[in-house]
Amino acid sequence: MENAARTARKQNLAALASRWDRPATCHGVLLRDRSDSAADRCCRTTASILAVLRRHQAPEGVHNKNLQIRRCVNRLTSLTSRVNRLSHGNGAKEVAAMVRMRDIAGTLGVSVSTVSLALNRKDQGRVNPELAERIRATAMDMGYTPNLHAIGLKLNKSHAIALISHTSADDFFLPGLVLGAQSAATEAGYILVTIPVLEGPNAEQEAIRTALQRDVDGIIFAADYFRRRQIPEVPQGVPFVFLDCVSSGLSPLVTEVIADEVQGAFDATKHLIEAGHSRIGYIGIDEEKYIARHLREEGYRKAMQEFFGDESSALVVNAHDPSLSAGEKAAKDLLDASAEERPTALFCFSDRTAFGVARAVQAMGLSIPNDLSIVGFDNVQYTSEFFEPRLTTVELPHPRMSAEAVRQLVQLIDNGPTDPSRIKVSCPLIPRNSVSTTAE
Repeated sequence: MENAARTARKQNLAALASRWDRPATCHGVLLRDRSDSAADRCCRTTASILAVLRRHQAPEGVHNKNLQIRRCVNRLTSLTSRVNRLSHGNGAKEVAAMVRMRDIAGTLGVSVSTVSLALNRKDQGRVNPELAERIRATAMDMGYTPNLHAIGLKLNKSHAIALISHTSADDFFLPGLVLGAQSAATEAGYILVTIPVLEGPNAEQEAIRTALQRDVDGIIFAADYFRRRQIPEVPQGVPFVFLDCVSSGLSPLVTEVIADEVQGAFDATKHLIEAGHSRIGYIGIDEEKYIARHLREEGYRKAMQEFFGDESSALVVNAHDPSLSAGEKAAKDLLDASAEERPTALFCFSDRTAFGVARAVQAMGLSIPNDLSIVGFDNVQYTSEFFEPRLTTVELPHPRMSAEAVRQLVQLIDNGPTDPSRIKVSCPLIPRNSVSTTAE
């Protein structure tokens, strides 16, 4: 009986080899596109397996090679299925999406757990380094893609995070905010779900509920402008961070990512000083709801004190609000002096304020930058790019801020709660054409 079973096994293997040993049709599978690299790889691998099978068909080899033959048959079966799907026009992308860890394990003759350790980079000290690298290389060659849904079920994670934004659709900063967050989320292996906060009572709670219904792993709360806000009503255990806003009080109550407004204002004023200006004015705004009004003036005063020894040379006028008309009026008040007394340069609270200053300068018969140099803040395209001459300004780095917020949130998701911190992202100076050098 044993000899008969062995003979039958040999005959089955020989028949299988004979069936597939057809080079003219790529081992019996008529491919629609022979140039397809995935199909070519399948066929080349099939041929190598067949060679192994032939070597092991001899009676004296069968007894000792059963395990290797079974592995080859398993691999051949997997590859046959893949090539057949390819030959029916489903394409390499569909084949790649179907590859599972067990396919890689069958190809290499190792256990699924060994493949899992290698692909999840948990192989150190547990899997032979050369084998681990071979597993990863084979996975890439076979087009393996991790099944995030399956991983999420196992780890109780959805690999999705929510960006709850108070900004409106026509906000000039929103595209950069979303772009930075999306890029960082993708890099970390997460999907970003953007949820706007609509008008109306309990709008934010509705947005939070929407996020939780999508089973997100964490939430980023983005403000419509830099301001203080209350801690949101989020269920315990759901990590969240603040973006472009801070919690009420002197110390942070949660992880906060904001722009370094003081540093940006200091660098703007320093740029004017290094251009030779000493009579430098600052046009801020009166509205208390804007935290930035204090921080940008602080940066301006620090630079004046550092370079001139005290703040006596500081010239500060506040506009009623951030509008163009308010900026224009404040500029006229500050520039209403003789040429010897009025400032030769102005640092403005925002690009919009700078635009209002430019209107005042034009109305007074002066020119930028010959009679007055100007630096703005925000780097809003519609003002800074189309300002004539092109406006030197400080950029609010919303893409980098949102990317950092994602990274901080992922750390909270992976590692659990940490002490609250306030992370400041630097604001780069964008030199253009609105500042001239002076010999004063």
